[in-house]
This record gives sequence, structure tokens and C-alpha cells, in this order.
Amino acid sequence: MRLIKQLLSLSRGGIILVATLSLISGVSGAGIAIVTSIALAGSPPTALLAGMFFSLCTLHFVTKSLSEIKLIRLTQAMIFEIRVGLSRKILHTPQSLLEKLGRQPLFTILTRDVDTFVMGFHFVPTLIGNIFIILFCLVYIAFLSPIFFAAIAGLLLAGMLGFHLVEKAPRDKLIVVREKLDTLYILLRSQIDGVRELKLNQWRRGHNTGLIASSATDVRGLNADALSLYALVSNAGNIMFYVLIGLFIFVVPELFSASAGVTLSITLVMLYLVRPVSEIMIILPTLRQSSVALARIEQLGEDLKEQEADSVLPALFGGTEISLSLREVFYAYPESNFSVGPIDFELKSGEVVFLVGGNGSGKTTFAMLLLGLYPPSSGSISLNGTALTPETLPSYREHFAAIFSDFHLFPHLPDTLSGKAETAVHAYLKAFDLAHKVEVKDGRFTTLELSTGQRKRLALILSYLEDKPIYLFDEWAADQDPAFRKYFYTHILPELKARGKAVLAITHDDAWFGVADRVIKLDNGTLVAHD
Repeated sequence: MRLIKQLLSLSRGGIILVATLSLISGVSGAGIAIVTSIALAGSPPTALLAGMFFSLCTLHFVTKSLSEIKLIRLTQAMIFEIRVGLSRKILHTPQSLLEKLGRQPLFTILTRDVDTFVMGFHFVPTLIGNIFIILFCLVYIAFLSPIFFAAIAGLLLAGMLGFHLVEKAPRDKLIVVREKLDTLYILLRSQIDGVRELKLNQWRRGHNTGLIASSATDVRGLNADALSLYALVSNAGNIMFYVLIGLFIFVVPELFSASAGVTLSITLVMLYLVRPVSEIMIILPTLRQSSVALARIEQLGEDLKEQEADSVLPALFGGTEISLSLREVFYAYPESNFSVGPIDFELKSGEVVFLVGGNGSGKTTFAMLLLGLYPPSSGSISLNGTALTPETLPSYREHFAAIFSDFHLFPHLPDTLSGKAETAVHAYLKAFDLAHKVEVKDGRFTTLELSTGQRKRLALILSYLEDKPIYLFDEWAADQDPAFRKYFYTHILPELKARGKAVLAITHDDAWFGVADRVIKLDNGTLVAHD
């Protein structure tokens, strides 16, 4: 079973302990049924039987509880490993592949699928314990009457085979449900992100609601069909067990002779088995959903290609002076006709370069190549004469501070920005007119609930204080009012230049082109001279 294999990969010793405890729990549970049947079918109950009964009850309680607690701890450890492991893989996976996989499917797997996977594991101790109860009760029946055991075992095997054949239909539907959920979650995420626009446009609001309703209808129908089929299979399994008891009571005695005591004992054991059999049938849909979720988690683990090392050696490129060079760099999108390059470009310390170009001209792609987030399809990138390779990539990236047009702002200040740096942050909060809204406490901003322009100012403060050799700003001033736009061009950029930083700013603010040492232009993926 895939769930057990996953746990074995984490802690073989722990699973062996859980299995041992579950075995003892199952044996003691079966013992309770056996002692009960002996007491009722034979002579009047004795003190010995009473002692055995209550001892078995205590043993069953202790071992069942210990096995469940141990498995819970193992499960939580495994969930930790899965979540942290996938998070690390995401950080070490090429950006182009992450964009292909999509944000929402990644988030769905890391949240919903992991939680669904955990839910199935909660029932594993119950499943194992009930299986052992059934097995040992069957062993007792075989001891009482081999003929009756053969008949009961044959009918049980036939029922298990029938269940396996019938269960394929609901199992396949659950797999399709999981695929449909990605589409539904993407639509719901779109509604949350675009709720303001939807409130202003009746047609788009109705259209978006219709898409969500259609997708949710598919999920509802498939899920309802799958779980309904499981309910039918489960109830059929239960009733077949009662039919088996009926056959044993009314038909088997007519075919085979047996004493009344043996018949009563086996009947009592069979009735005792109704509960474990019912519990197994009830938890099977949850276990199947857990298995489907595990398949998605494993698939993501295979899709995420850890092609980027985690070691960082900033000294690898040497010196405080920066010389960044791109030679014949070309990048082609795998599933698009658009490409950027070939590009020759240089950027040095103390230089401010503006990059201009129309929408879709390749400016962002150029920035991703420069930052080492996209690997060039051809050509070479070097920093201080050292070529950019998979081995030098982490060290290369550590030379950059960047604010993207669709930037993400983290609330915590890096460890490097502590002590005196926090004082500097307070000074810049005042300079950027943010001190009345944001403070720094315990190494983090007190709030990020700000306008886009204000959040960009916070991002600029952090990047400015990181003191990296190279800075990249993607349309930073686009969301600023005139005063802060002017402050950016007349104060921040000149100060970075004076500190010997290399700066590339993607911008459309031609009124401030005089601040730059050079202005370059991208036109349909090609770097051309700017007039």
C-alpha cells in the first residue's frame, strides 16, 4: 500500500512498532470475542474467564491507543518532511518550470492534498487493528471447525474480489475530481484577486460566477457519484456479511453436522466481526482519497527538478568592483514564438542604465536573464570574468537586489538588517512618508496593509539597505506620486551611483532620462539604439 510505503521510507522502526502494537491490539480484540463466545456458549462464566476478559480489554485499550499516538507522531513528522521538502524543491527549481506548473496548482498540492493525505493516515491504526481482529477471529473459527472456516473464508474472498472489481469506478471518479479541483481553485483565486473589478462589471461578474458554478457542478457531480458508489459498495459489503452470518446459521448446519456449542461460538464471533468489517468499509473512501492526494504530491516531487544548488559563495566572483557582461545571450520560450536576443550588454559599478521599450518587448525577460532566473538558450553571462554556470548560479544571484513590477513584500527584515540598520529603516520610513502607518518591531513591519505605491516604498527601503552590488528596478516609479517619483530619480539613484552600485532601471519616465548614464531600448526582443 502506497501510504505504508511512504511511512516506511521515513521511519521503518516506527512503523514496525506501530504494526506490532496494532497486532497486539488485534489479537486482544479477537481475544475479547473468543472469551465472550466461550463464556456464553459453554459452562457458566468463571473467575478465570472474567480475569481474561478484563485483562484483554485493558491490553486492547493500551495497545490501540499507543499505536494511534505513535502513528500520529510519525504522520506529523512525515507531513513536515513533505511540506519542507517540497518548499525546498520549489526554491531550487528553475523559474521557467515553476511558471509552467502554475502558482495555484502548486499551492493546492502544498495545502489541500497534504491535508487530505494526512486525513487518510489517521485511520491506518484502525485499519490495521481491524484486519488483525478479523484474521485472528478466523483463526479461532478454523480451530473450532475447519469445514466452517473454509466456507466462511471462501465467501469472504469472493466478497473481497467483488469489491475490488466494483471499486474501480468510484476510484477513477475520485482521480478526475482531483484534476477538476485545480480548475475550480484557479477560478476562485481569480475571483478573490479581482473582486473589485467584478463589482464594477455586471457582465464579467455573471460570466465569472457562471464559470465557477460550472466547474463546481462538475466537482460536485463527480464527487457525489464517487462517494455514493462507495456508500453502495460499503453497504453491500455490510449486508453481505450479515447474509454470510445467515447462511452460516440457517444453511451450513443443514449441510454439515456441528454441535450447538460450536455453532453458537462461531455465530457470536461472526456477530462480533460486524463492527471491524463495517469500519473498514467506511474508511476505504478516505483512504482512496488519501492515495489520490499522495499521487499528486509524488508527481509534483518528480516535476520539480532541483537543478539549482543551495550553496552560496559570494566571494567566488571576487572584488567590490562589478563588471557584468552578456554575450550573444538568446532566450526562446518553449511554448511560444517569442524570443529575446541575441543581446550584448555590459553593466559596471557606479553606472546607472535605463531600459525602455513597449509592452511585450521583452524587458522583463531580459531582467530575468540578467538576474539568473532564466537560463539563456544560448550565449554566455559573466560577472567579473567568471562565467555563470549552474555551480556559480547561487553566488551570482547574491549580488542582486531587485524589485519586480509584480513584487512580493515579506514582513520580516533580514538578519543583516538589525541594530543600526533598524535605525536607518525608521529614518527612511519618515523620508518616504510611511512612519505614521508602519513601524518596525521585533525585526518586522507592523503592517503591510498599504497601497501598492506605499508597499513599493517599503520594498525599496529594504533593497536599498541590503547593500548589494547590483540593483534592478522594474517600473518602480510607476505607482508613485510626483514627489516620490522625483525622490527616486534625484536622490535614491544618484546615491546608489555614488556608493559604486550598478543599477538597471526599467522605466518609461523619459522626463528623468538625464539621470541615467545610458538609455537602452528593447524592441520585439532585440536590443536597439535609443534616440
